[in-house]
Amino acid sequence: MVAKLQEKGKKELTTIVGNLSGINAGESLKLSGRWVHNKKFGEQFQVETFEVTVPQLSMASRNTWGQG
Repeated sequence: MVAKLQEKGKKELTTIVGNLSGINAGESLKLSGRWVHNKKFGEQFQVETFEVTVPQLSMASRNTWGQG
């Protein structure tokens, strides 16, 4: 599978490739792998393992959610 993702602090999208079954658009991911150069498509991150992570909530969000 090939996907594009938005890295924190970067404007350009990053191309990732590998077995990415089970991921959905909008999820936060922690990736392990290596950078490779594809002659046709350029720099890509070859994913070896990944995990879906839960985004950290700010203290303000936690306080708001607790006041239901």
